[in-house]
Amino acid sequence: MDINQTQFHLIAGQGDWGRCRIAGDAATLGERWAQQSEASDPASRPPPPPLAWDATRRAVRLASRVSHFRAPRASSPLPPEARRGAARDRYGHWYWIDPARQGIRFLPAGAVESRAFWSQPQAEAARCVVGADFASCTPASPVPRLLSGLAVTARHYLVVGDLAQRGLLLFDLHGGGEPLLLRWPADQPFAPWDIAATPDSSLLILDREHQQIWRLDPNFRVVADLIDGGEALFQPADPALPRSEQPDQAFPRPTQVDALIPGVAMDLISIEPGPGGSVLLLDSHPSRSFSQIYVLQQGALAAVLSLEDAVEVADDSPGGDGSRAFSVRGHDMAYLPPSAGCGCGCGQCEAEGDMAYPLYVAEQSGNQVFAFALDQKDWDTAAPPTEVPPASGEYLPLRRWGAKALVAAGDLVFYDFRDRWVPLAPFVECHYEQRAVIETALPPADIPGAPFDSATIGCVWHRLTLDAQIPAGTAVRIEARAADDLALLEQMLWLPQPTPYLRGDGAELPFYAPWDDLRGAAAEERDQAGTWELLFQELRGRYIQLRLTILGSGRATPTLRALRAWFPRFSYAERYLPAIYREEPSSASFMERFLANFEGFYTALEEKIEHSAALLDPRSAPPETLSWLGSWLGISFDPLWSEQQNEQRQRFFIRHAERFYRTRGTVAGLLSAVRLYLGCAVDERIFDEAGAEGVRVRVIERFRTRGVGGLAYGDPTEGGDPTLVPLTPAHVAASAHRFTLLVPHDLPAQDLAMVERIVALEQPAHTMVELKRYWDLFRVGEARLGVDTALGESGSFVATLLGAGYLAETYLEASYPFDLEDRMISDRDMLGELPAL
Repeated sequence: MDINQTQFHLIAGQGDWGRCRIAGDAATLGERWAQQSEASDPASRPPPPPLAWDATRRAVRLASRVSHFRAPRASSPLPPEARRGAARDRYGHWYWIDPARQGIRFLPAGAVESRAFWSQPQAEAARCVVGADFASCTPASPVPRLLSGLAVTARHYLVVGDLAQRGLLLFDLHGGGEPLLLRWPADQPFAPWDIAATPDSSLLILDREHQQIWRLDPNFRVVADLIDGGEALFQPADPALPRSEQPDQAFPRPTQVDALIPGVAMDLISIEPGPGGSVLLLDSHPSRSFSQIYVLQQGALAAVLSLEDAVEVADDSPGGDGSRAFSVRGHDMAYLPPSAGCGCGCGQCEAEGDMAYPLYVAEQSGNQVFAFALDQKDWDTAAPPTEVPPASGEYLPLRRWGAKALVAAGDLVFYDFRDRWVPLAPFVECHYEQRAVIETALPPADIPGAPFDSATIGCVWHRLTLDAQIPAGTAVRIEARAADDLALLEQMLWLPQPTPYLRGDGAELPFYAPWDDLRGAAAEERDQAGTWELLFQELRGRYIQLRLTILGSGRATPTLRALRAWFPRFSYAERYLPAIYREEPSSASFMERFLANFEGFYTALEEKIEHSAALLDPRSAPPETLSWLGSWLGISFDPLWSEQQNEQRQRFFIRHAERFYRTRGTVAGLLSAVRLYLGCAVDERIFDEAGAEGVRVRVIERFRTRGVGGLAYGDPTEGGDPTLVPLTPAHVAASAHRFTLLVPHDLPAQDLAMVERIVALEQPAHTMVELKRYWDLFRVGEARLGVDTALGESGSFVATLLGAGYLAETYLEASYPFDLEDRMISDRDMLGELPAL
């Protein structure tokens, strides 16, 4: 309510916008959004709504559509045989199978040209020995190789499948040398197609030919199923004795996928470890135009993720409606576990709740990757559901992909470009819906004062304001209708309203900045963002309903954060002009609307005067007035404090200026000022010594560290008990009024200079302060045990580096390979301590 007793109804937040409905649709926006996220069957899933909620901007906008790379008509889909397998080790080196499938290529970290890592050894020519009884002059045939599938385990082993030898080649990347061939028994079918390493250094092996999955533990042993041994054949004759049982028996065997999913034609071409220890299988059978992803947990089918009509892509074809459903047929996939939290360690940051898209599927055309959400769930293996995973709106094109593999390494997904590996990155090109029409919900008749109910018969609705960003080429059109009866309201025609204009002096609410989060952003990001306003025309009635037509250009979209409908109109014509100005209806209407312009101007000024107390409160004062507010208290902020991230510190300092001034010239005041500048959390804890354990500054007063006897420091030449050195006036003069301020060693030069200025302003006038970094702290005679020390590993005590480290400050680290923890090292490991085979 403003100074003229004018009120407003508000739409803000996802819940309020979700109560609006699309014109001609009985369901609300919120229900449509929920249907999109909960729909599992593509056939029953309704078309996506034209509006989407942008959680980052906290606003509603036109829905984006994934751009679809249109391949040339002459191009053909990639065959699964084009995949050869690739992986990256912990040091950033890349390995992949060569085109002939006879060797392995290697690209060192930072290099631009690859080289051969390993190739099939050629057989040596046999030597004919003249005069010998037995000799063969025929050269021995080389051992056949046909490589398929490649992975690098967490223990730094390179594992490559060998179809010809029906086994695996194991390369020790630490030890080097020739690979070890791990063969499968002759009676056991085995044809490795794809290999994936799990975070615990296990292996998942996909046998495409036999539709099997093999799982190997970190020691390359096949994970076995335990079978109950049952009762023993011979039992005790005495029935009172317990029955004897046979021990459980282990049977190493694969998981037969076609037995888990009977009656389904499948062509399994990719395997990946999924969330919660699950296994993901990509099925791209030629008889289907889309792929399916099977989720297995503990050897049972947990879910089927269908990619049929899984992505809404932009459709710019003539006669198209702007978007269409697209079925993804995958060539390869990669799973990237989402990271949680920000990792800053400040204790105030929270993990983002936005949906993560860790599953990436490369389309069979080889031109694009689609990202899907895959959260860890308690899958119901008894009744596996068929779901459509939510798709990301990012456009992830592939540039001349060689189709070797799609690899998840670290926090990124990579693909091959010739002999290089480049990270997958979104291309900033958005396609939006071009039109959406929404209507506000009708107010309930039994709740007076409900949304868009003025509770006044014949109410004249005043103005509409929108906190919105409407870029050039886009528009928002407003229509409205009002009535005193709800039944009559639904039958009335929509009245077009004037085009909203961007207010030049900000929002109509005093000291309110709706787009404050865009301060400091680039000019193009802030373009046309603000409060847009229009004056309602010919709207009289208790209830009002609004219709918003949101128009986009396809490349840009309006963004609506909040809507305010003001009522009733404070009429200058009725309150300040004689009745003669209201006798003729058309003239009265014009005069009222004409004077409403002046009313809006003066009301904004009166509102700022009415709420001027907000300028005197550091919690509510606009950022640009903080320097002025601080000047009332004699505060002049340094330019380094004018940045947006320091605004909170400025407000805190002004709010507690009396306390800072009261403690100025004391050690407590100095610590509080430095903590305010360097601390991560800006709250009352900076004044509390006990609550500031994690704060990164310390003060050591010199008189607290006066010397003690030499025996306390380990001097064997000085006998007797450790005693304090006799206190003399010289000792008192040398330690009085002197202290040391310790700051982190990693402070930038700019921050260190600022701390020096704070110390110069806040230190007691009769004292001498020495500013040091943490690495100068632990010194005999200066550090106080239990106060300035803590048990733990020091980050400053590092391995010795020849020519750079000092003997007393470093330690001699074990050289390679003695620093490896996951290997048995000769001359280091004892036989009795080796792990069991």
